[in-house]
Amino acid sequence: MSDINTLAVIGCGTMGSALIQSIYRKVSSSAPKHIILTTATDKSLEKLRIKFKIPNANGISFEFTTNNRLAASKADALLLSCKPDLSLEILNSIKQDIKDKLLISIVAGFSNSRLETFSKYTCTIMASIVLSYTSGPISLTMNPSVAARYGDYLDNLLSQAGSIILVTEDESDITNAIIGSATAFTLLYVESLIQGGISKGLTYDKAKKMTLKMVESTLKMVLTAGESSEELINALVTPGGTTIDGLLTLEEGKFRSTVTLDRKLEIRCILKNDNVRIMHIVFTSDDPDSPGIICTINMIAN
Repeated sequence: MSDINTLAVIGCGTMGSALIQSIYRKVSSSAPKHIILTTATDKSLEKLRIKFKIPNANGISFEFTTNNRLAASKADALLLSCKPDLSLEILNSIKQDIKDKLLISIVAGFSNSRLETFSKYTCTIMASIVLSYTSGPISLTMNPSVAARYGDYLDNLLSQAGSIILVTEDESDITNAIIGSATAFTLLYVESLIQGGISKGLTYDKAKKMTLKMVESTLKMVLTAGESSEELINALVTPGGTTIDGLLTLEEGKFRSTVTLDRKLEIRCILKNDNVRIMHIVFTSDDPDSPGIICTINMIAN
């Protein structure tokens, strides 16, 4: 395994902080000895100081700075986690300090092939903010040379935060949608169930407890049963019962075709002006009666 003692997190926002939190709280001999966190403002930096001020079992020491070049020059490896529209500007400002270092990117929409213009050793990952609370899925895309030199390091580092899933660059867009966005889709479904319970007379607390325990137990069933989701659904329904009636009602609303992610995925990034970009993530279907999902993200530079 490569000897990497210092990790710099460049642009440590929501996702970078979530990943470092998951490493910070889990006891592991593979944790970095020193982590440098950078942000654009002193105000953001102070929030990180407060978040990571409690001593951790791994004995990780932290350094905080607004100077990306300083952090890049001192680090053995870097995690790029800034806003997407700032990525190129930041990478160009530190490129002389990172060309021979491991560069890990968690920036949505920034491909591994683009990163390779800045460093010989690059990889991309995708995760969710659930890492701030518990372990979760982490996708990893890297070429064979990076796998040979840094594979063990990446495995040990990222496995502290969750389950690693190796994906190709061609699979990255749909992976970003599932890992990066599906948490919000799931939360919307959970909130809909809670609101449905309230509409039929349950208190909020009762509806929430029922829904969350149902979701928790359902996921455990899927993980342990060894059967497909379709087989489990068939085991749950009875002829003429309320469950099959509810499933048919969901299909009338095109529930499956609306949320299924194995349809055409299109990501368009439009330059609106010098400092505002609009990213449209569009899920479309060959079925003209099936509505697409459009997620619009305004990315505004500081």
